[in-house]
Amino acid sequence: RNVTTAGLLVETSLTSGFQPIRAAQVAFEQPNSPVTVIVRHVSSAVETLHSDRYLVGLEFVNLSPSQQLNLERLVSEWQEQSSGSGF
Repeated sequence: RNVTTAGLLVETSLTSGFQPIRAAQVAFEQPNSPVTVIVRHVSSAVETLHSDRYLVGLEFVNLSPSQQLNLERLVSEWQEQSSGSGF
């Protein structure tokens, strides 16, 4: 949905047996260098017809300097693509 250098908001399906997730790892372009995230927010994605869809707010934590630079580059590229597509 959206991403900044501080975190991202994702829409995902969660099963009824969902156990609260407090931390996870996200891989972007380099799967061998996952970024650690902390779950900060979970809410129902009410605009969808599927009741198992949720919005999950994730905060990036403990980034290495190279991960921070890669993330800044990735966010910049995504923002450029979004502004060029009329969104």
